[in-house]
Amino acid sequence: VLEGHSYVVNAVVFSPDGKLVASASAANTVRLWDTATGESRGVLVGHSSDVTVVVFSPDGKLVASASSDNTVRLWDPATGECGVLEGHSDIVRAVVFSPDGKLVASASDDKTVRLWDVIQKSIIQVIRTEARLQHLAFSDATKLQTDRGMLSLASRLEPSTTTQPTFPPPLFVTDSWVTWNMKKILFLPCDYRPFSSAAKDNILVFGCKSGRVTFMCFDSEALDYEFSHLLSSTPDLAIVQGRNANHC
Repeated sequence: VLEGHSYVVNAVVFSPDGKLVASASAANTVRLWDTATGESRGVLVGHSSDVTVVVFSPDGKLVASASSDNTVRLWDPATGECGVLEGHSDIVRAVVFSPDGKLVASASDDKTVRLWDVIQKSIIQVIRTEARLQHLAFSDATKLQTDRGMLSLASRLEPSTTTQPTFPPPLFVTDSWVTWNMKKILFLPCDYRPFSSAAKDNILVFGCKSGRVTFMCFDSEALDYEFSHLLSSTPDLAIVQGRNANHC
């Protein structure tokens, strides 16, 4: 048993070589532990609110933590020094390093995903998702897999803001709509909106507050064929109508 945190532990993760464990606490700290001995290897102090998630870089030389203080911090676990990534306006729920360790992506309750340069500690891209994301993973250098679908990233490492991101495949879920090629195609009534979700290729899975689990499978070829002319000429196409989102 590793003791030291004084409040709820929100996340734990192994370092790539398995020699360390990092734990993130609602007491605003990240603690590092030696997996062989169970001894503390340091406490990372700097967040002003609970730490929601923690991850190691692929080479194990950096730790990224996200917090309810709306920031992401990049730590050197050997020295405890850190850099602060500021820009989100709400709780940061997810953070992940790119496979080469040069980028960090973060997702927040402000319904944006931000892409950061690790060395410069500067913003590269802001993607407005219209959804609160809980999970991020780099598919490759140009794509992020999320619990709502795939996100495309900037092709060049320079500052940019994307208000209407592209998705390969083009299926994505906002809080109240399923979208295809950035167009609204399926309205989700209140009882069917996802409390949790997962996306894989053309399949969506929703977990609802009612206890219902819903699978949706979309025929991408049929959608492209049937709706391409409509999607190019109308802002949104609603296959299923329902109550206004503001009434939920």
